Amino acid sequence: MKTPAIILGLILLASFVSAVNVTFVPASVYETNTAWEALDVNNYQGNSIISRVDVKSPLMLSDAKSYTGWTKTLSATEVEWKDGSIETNVRSAWFEFRITAPNVSSDSNVSFEVSLDSTHLVVPLTILHDATPPVISNILPSAYARANNAMQAVSVNVADAETAVDSVTYTFNNCVNGADVSVPLIKNNDAYSGVADFSSFDEGDRVCYTVKASNLPGEKGNVSGELLFDGTAPVVGIVSPTSYATESTDFKFTVSDNIAEVLACTVSLDGTVLRSVNVSNDTQASVNVDLSNFSEGSHTWSVTCQDGVGLTATHAQVIQLDTAPPVVSLNAISTLPRNTASEVVATVTDTISLSAVTAVFDGDNLTLTQNGDKFTATVTSDVLETKLLVIRAVDSAGHVAVVEQNITFVPNHVLTLSLSPSSVAPGSTVTASGTLTVDGNTSVSSIVLSTPSGSHTVDLSGDTYSRSFVAPDVGSYVISAEFVEFGHTYSAQATLSVETNPQPNIIGSHGWHSDWQGGSGYVKPDDAPVPSPDANQQAAPETPETAPEPAPAYEPLQQVPQAPREAFVPKTTGLFKLGQSIKWLALLSAFVVVVGLAAYAFKRKPKDDAGIDWEGYFKGNGA
Repeated sequence: MKTPAIILGLILLASFVSAVNVTFVPASVYETNTAWEALDVNNYQGNSIISRVDVKSPLMLSDAKSYTGWTKTLSATEVEWKDGSIETNVRSAWFEFRITAPNVSSDSNVSFEVSLDSTHLVVPLTILHDATPPVISNILPSAYARANNAMQAVSVNVADAETAVDSVTYTFNNCVNGADVSVPLIKNNDAYSGVADFSSFDEGDRVCYTVKASNLPGEKGNVSGELLFDGTAPVVGIVSPTSYATESTDFKFTVSDNIAEVLACTVSLDGTVLRSVNVSNDTQASVNVDLSNFSEGSHTWSVTCQDGVGLTATHAQVIQLDTAPPVVSLNAISTLPRNTASEVVATVTDTISLSAVTAVFDGDNLTLTQNGDKFTATVTSDVLETKLLVIRAVDSAGHVAVVEQNITFVPNHVLTLSLSPSSVAPGSTVTASGTLTVDGNTSVSSIVLSTPSGSHTVDLSGDTYSRSFVAPDVGSYVISAEFVEFGHTYSAQATLSVETNPQPNIIGSHGWHSDWQGGSGYVKPDDAPVPSPDANQQAAPETPETAPEPAPAYEPLQQVPQAPREAFVPKTTGLFKLGQSIKWLALLSAFVVVVGLAAYAFKRKPKDDAGIDWEGYFKGNGA
């Protein structure tokens, strides 16, 4: 015990004489450790400038630092720095070297001889004894292992806070009388890992393992355990959702295992992990997840659970993700004549099902009729005012959509339109006319008539209007009349048929044209003239004649019985459709033929027949 006191006294004496102070940083080192030590020189207000530092070590030196301005010399027991300068205003100058501490049975001190130029000092260093073995922790697997697994990963953490870990081993046997099997381990910092062959162990078998570790001083530690082999995977069941999910959804599932008390489970959507949780065996778990970053539509959510030996089970479910309210489109018109019922149709669509669709009109609930995604209601009013229609749709996830539209009820004016004629040839004149029946009052004084030639403003005359136009080329045309009042368009339409050869109506056999469209038959007007024979014309003998074949496209009109014709008027045939001049030419030709026949007969008559009564002959009384 006297030696440390003597050394301390020498240090104090040297400090007093030279006013220089030296210490070791750190002042102690654990046995067997290789560590850097720093000689800290304090020359503040010293007696002289120091240009040489020399350290003789009782421990093995393996390295030393070099410094600019100093020359370093190193051996296994001594290190020297010279040709430098430590001024008297320097409180701390470090000179570093690396030593290896020996193995000691208890804490011990060793002395270093330090020379500062001509000043010699003795500086102590404490060697600490490490009496504790390495700490062994986190052995995997620790309780269960997968049955018949030829590539079972094993790992362990081993650390020694004072000294260094020297060795770590992992061995196992069959827990009965089998030989130990050693597993080679690879070190990574404090982690040691390897691969064990458990292919010969079935479900229900057991194995005993031992991990041993020692540090450099020789202190040893070990941990033993037992593994039960498991070959049955967990059972996972999905509770909800099973049809749809929303922005914030609780994913619920169950999990059970034959051995494991706690299982590691992950919840995923389309392969993206949403949450990882530990779930107790044979329980139901619930995980709330925000899905607002996922798009609407079809997705697959799944839950995967793993037991203690690495056996896993996965259950998946297809769902519809709904993050938006229903889409509502409304086709209701903004104006409507009063006392007129009108259907309004709301088309409502959503990613998932709808829970409710309602319609409120002017504060009253409307009855909706559903056909697929279309919801129909009827609105009407007998007063002139604006009323509010509200369509409200709610989907099964609780998302709400509301669409509103004002409907203004206007006077129920009635506008009519008719065409005369409605079937004509191109270039013919057509007259469009109609009436306006006013509901209450109106400031309208004209209507707009749309014809094939364009739009025309037609003034009202009282409650009627009329305008003629020329029929266009062959085709079918829609003629319309309309006017706008209070934002509402009142309109009427009629169809015009333009044909190349429209068939006219014909009066009897005289070829008079008629525009009458009242029915399938026709009665000649009382004041229609009838051609009369020439006063000097005499009746000719009836001569049999064959009527010419009518043209294929002509179909005679069904006629009302007429009064008897004059005897000399020829019967009407297809020939008389050729025009007035052709008709009279035919009559004249017939007359010439009759006269010629009479002259021929007269010439052939013997001369002694002079007494024949020719006038009676032509009257049917002759010869």
